[in-house]
Amino acid sequence: MHLARPAVGNYELTFTAKDPTFEPAKAIVTVEHGRSHHLGLPNPCDTYLDANKDLQCVSNSTCSCNDYMAATEVALNTLAVHVMDAGVNPVYELDTLPCSNCTREVFLKAEMSSVILCKLNVSNTLSPCECVGNMTSGERQVSSTSCTSVDTLSVTSVDGVARFEGLYMLTPTISSEYSPDGYKLMFSSPGVLDLSFGMKISPGKGYALEVIMPTAFPAPAISKDTFRSATTTWITNPLDSATLKLNILDGGGNFIGGTEPSGRLIYVTCDTAELAPNPQGVGVGGSKYAVTCMPGNCATGEEPGVAKFRNIKLLSAVAGSHVIKFSGPGLSVEATYTVSVLIGDAVGLRVVEFAQTEYEAVKMVALSPPKVAVVDAGGNLVGDLNSMTRLIKVVISGPRHTFDVADGQDEAINSITCEQTHHVLYERGVHEPQHDNRQHKHLVKCFCFPRLLKHSVVHRLDPDLGPEI
Repeated sequence: MHLARPAVGNYELTFTAKDPTFEPAKAIVTVEHGRSHHLGLPNPCDTYLDANKDLQCVSNSTCSCNDYMAATEVALNTLAVHVMDAGVNPVYELDTLPCSNCTREVFLKAEMSSVILCKLNVSNTLSPCECVGNMTSGERQVSSTSCTSVDTLSVTSVDGVARFEGLYMLTPTISSEYSPDGYKLMFSSPGVLDLSFGMKISPGKGYALEVIMPTAFPAPAISKDTFRSATTTWITNPLDSATLKLNILDGGGNFIGGTEPSGRLIYVTCDTAELAPNPQGVGVGGSKYAVTCMPGNCATGEEPGVAKFRNIKLLSAVAGSHVIKFSGPGLSVEATYTVSVLIGDAVGLRVVEFAQTEYEAVKMVALSPPKVAVVDAGGNLVGDLNSMTRLIKVVISGPRHTFDVADGQDEAINSITCEQTHHVLYERGVHEPQHDNRQHKHLVKCFCFPRLLKHSVVHRLDPDLGPEI
């Protein structure tokens, strides 16, 4: 006769004969603790969702929590590792040790190389935080405490129990404790068999955004992040291949479209360029944001947990680098998309230099030579990209005056440098004995060229208060 893995305690054996007239006989068998054989943990605890839809563990001393929601830092409940005998009984203070004054160290590491497992103990000033796993940077932080990389985490058992407190998993991906690729914690100690304990990671709450680049880009795009300046520079358009998408991720970097409890507002901003309104599309979303949908409640073309930007446009963007930012309420990490805007086609003129714009009213007012440049829609000087020579003409408007341009001072040839200096002269008109109480006269000088936008400059003339000739 054998007892298979018996629990510690008393067992009563009753012997009976086939002859019913025989009195049965009884015997008591006592099973005591055996030698230390292996490590064990109490069975997994039950879980439930609280009012905030957060996964909670029904934690107590008779079970071990192993089901958590993904986050940047997943705080694990205390794991009490027991030293067991071969009958699966905790040996407690009867732990079999090599000597009377020896202690038992229990070691912990993660079987999956992709996970980082840390143990926080701020009371240990020499090593307040230690981590095992994929420490690519050599150092991480847990609750703002710097951690160092070690081969294993360890705890000294007390009366056959090693309590692992302050454990954290950093940015875990979604996994099941029953999956071959799931997370498993490996506990070991000299002289006893190891323990492998599975951990389940469920989708977490929205934490960050991830940019999914389009595969095609609207003209005048040169590449996925290089565009030419125009009155309206299209970054995306309604074609699905040219739509920029933002995925909502939890703290473990997992896409959580299938578990989003509601839609979200995802805002788009740019500090260095003006964005056109309605970035999600005309008649969709808001003037500065896109709206995501929840599972089972998505319009045609939309996906749960995905913000689709079909109408991102820069208005008259200046040449240079522009960072387009995406953010949303309740999300801790924003996403960015950096584009470079190059000089575009020539569309207008700009006065780039005019030394003096205020003059005293005298008989002949010589205006300082202005310098006029050809610019694109963003106001960028086209410079060496100017593709043709142009005749730039200047006209003037304002109060009584005569614009002296008898020698062609109102015209200049625009060369490949895109700048041209005009020498112009304002001649005072017929004398009027009264200034009708006006203190200043304003002249507007306008430079123009066919098919280019005009640019004007305002001059102010103070009345000549000296004797008239």
